[in-house]
Amino acid sequence: MHWGKKKAHAEPNLQVKTKGISVKADGSITVNKGASLQRLVRSNGQSLPLKDLTYASLTDHDNAKYVNYIGGKGFFGGGRDQVLQLTARKPIKAPSMDEATKITTDLFLNDPKFRSTFTNIASEPVSKRDLENMRKDPSGKVAKEWYTHVNTALTFDSDFDPTAPYIQKTIREHFQKKGFNAIRDENDFRHGVAKAPIIIFSPETSLKVTKVSDITDELRGSSKIKLNQYKALGKDWVEKELYD
Repeated sequence: MHWGKKKAHAEPNLQVKTKGISVKADGSITVNKGASLQRLVRSNGQSLPLKDLTYASLTDHDNAKYVNYIGGKGFFGGGRDQVLQLTARKPIKAPSMDEATKITTDLFLNDPKFRSTFTNIASEPVSKRDLENMRKDPSGKVAKEWYTHVNTALTFDSDFDPTAPYIQKTIREHFQKKGFNAIRDENDFRHGVAKAPIIIFSPETSLKVTKVSDITDELRGSSKIKLNQYKALGKDWVEKELYD
């Protein structure tokens, strides 16, 4: 250091975007073939790596958050002790929040079996009044509330909700007919767990595992340091770098 000159502070070498992945603020996501994703699992087999529905993260920022929040033993049902590095076998596409809401509204309005089977977390079916609101505005406030209930129900298993397999199969097939093989995980997004979490349908055909690593104390520590560096740069910086 020379007198009269201040030493420049090195800015953390952080990135939010992942090559081959496009994320938009409206909730739509595109993952190109060959792009990298991350999933945390339990090595004891209680979380299925690639079957039916796979929850994954897409960005360096979100990868670090998941490792920090649910990696390791016993954190609110976490216990995820392994990281799966995934590669997309084919393009993966999730709709915007508005489009996903419209697709789900279509199910409520035009599929009597789905409408009579599905209930929210309080075991309440969709009311006639809510259906009328959804018919008038397929992506409005009421429709979004019911889409959020459906999105959350994708996390349920048959022990918690016997209708879960039917609901999940119906949602998966209906969205695939509309040209989408994924949706944003609204539960984790709304609670600030991640900014671009994704639920991938039929992952056994669209993903492959390229690496399996243990979640160590060192990995958790480095993830925490990285998150502090992102925090120092600010929410606006992260969102500016994240969204296309």
